[in-house]
Amino acid sequence: MSRMIDYTLLRNNIAAWVRKELPLAVTLTFERLIVENEAFYAKLNTREIFEERLDWATSHNATLTAIAAGFAAEVEVSGAVLGGLDSSGNYTTITVTRRSGYEITISDAVIILEDDSTTEVAQTTARVQAIWANQNQPAPEGTYLSLLIHNIAKMGHDQPGAPDDDGEAEIVGMRSFTLYAEAYGEGAIEALSDLADSLERETITDYLVGLNLSPVGASPVRHIEKQEGETIIDADVLEINFEMAVPYTSAKVTDQVGVVEEFSATVNLYGAGETVTLTIAPPAE
Repeated sequence: MSRMIDYTLLRNNIAAWVRKELPLAVTLTFERLIVENEAFYAKLNTREIFEERLDWATSHNATLTAIAAGFAAEVEVSGAVLGGLDSSGNYTTITVTRRSGYEITISDAVIILEDDSTTEVAQTTARVQAIWANQNQPAPEGTYLSLLIHNIAKMGHDQPGAPDDDGEAEIVGMRSFTLYAEAYGEGAIEALSDLADSLERETITDYLVGLNLSPVGASPVRHIEKQEGETIIDADVLEINFEMAVPYTSAKVTDQVGVVEEFSATVNLYGAGETVTLTIAPPAE
């Protein structure tokens, strides 16, 4: 086994954690105004948001504000924001963003008309994407993270264990590395903040330790400007330091710590006028 980090496995484990924590948002689009004597109904993760329905609240915008507040009060939701102002000043969308570590599914979202018939509210789902900076492919549209593993270093001396019956010993060495994440697009700084905050949750640290990844510190999220050609691109940056154990065996070390099975030596016994051969061996089975 190599004394170096398994880079492919490390990238896969990092990507699985990052993508698990990135924001996911569901946008509800209201293609018509909610008017007097109408109501709204929806479920979040199979639970009714309102006990039965949310009735019209003095105006379309006031009703959407109440709907957003209902979603925002749920534990899985980090925020619900109105958007899509039309020419008359009416909101047309509500974007519901999951809280880090949770999943959200919105179902049965409808406007209940005065005659109790319903009209469906359209919805779209968007997840912040994560790519590797050196994977040589076009950047995705929308908000995304670009990841890079660097500063891989050996920490101190590797520690050999006791040799086994074949004379081989497992050595464990500690390695450190830095995960560098750049975020682009709307909500980029929030995506990085969620990622950093997740390291304070016991469930996440236990998950990472189970992957042999021990987070030891994170930098504050900071803003940078990058120039690509003649274009200045805004980005936000987060760096997280990790440590991990790397077990391996080595033939070179094995030669040094092999098991002694038999020892033989020729000894001159002065004064006795003879030479004696001494042999030390394990007892016969």
